[in-house]
Amino acid sequence: EEICFVADKAARGRIAEYFDSGAIAENEDGSVTVCARFPTGDWVASWIMGLPGTVSILKPERLRARIRETAESLVHKNTP
Repeated sequence: EEICFVADKAARGRIAEYFDSGAIAENEDGSVTVCARFPTGDWVASWIMGLPGTVSILKPERLRARIRETAESLVHKNTP
């Protein structure tokens, strides 16, 4: 499935380990946009959440929803 996301420049090194250079576009602000065919299981959501800086999921919506649910669960479990 095709995934697309934008990540902070701090994540470039980790992203380059998993994606070919043709899938990575550098943005004017130093962030990178990645679009590639990639598995979208739970491990991908965890991997993306482990990248340094912030990440915005452009597609698929299912991956964006999974990351949002995980983040909300973490906030809920760590709020007194």
